[in-house]
Amino acid sequence: MTGASRETEEEREHRRAKEKIDRKVERRHEREENEELAPRPDPGSFQARMEKRAQKGHYCREKEEVEVKVGDLMGGGYDADKARLMKQEVSLAAWRF
Repeated sequence: MTGASRETEEEREHRRAKEKIDRKVERRHEREENEELAPRPDPGSFQARMEKRAQKGHYCREKEEVEVKVGDLMGGGYDADKARLMKQEVSLAAWRF
């Protein structure tokens, strides 16, 4: 019933733990390779602050590029002020007669 192809709970946990360790080692290795190719400046240094400022500026410029119509912001499609003025004119005209 259990068969040779089925792994036990202990084997599965052991395999998962080994895979987790392997992934962790691989990520550390990739990080070290990236550090050799493009070293990061020391934290708190002038260059680190300038890079952070440049990244923030790039992010803000991306946000500014989005075009938004005024009608979309103010509830486009229906002009409430125009409708209010028309209603006032109609009520004034009815009151005069």
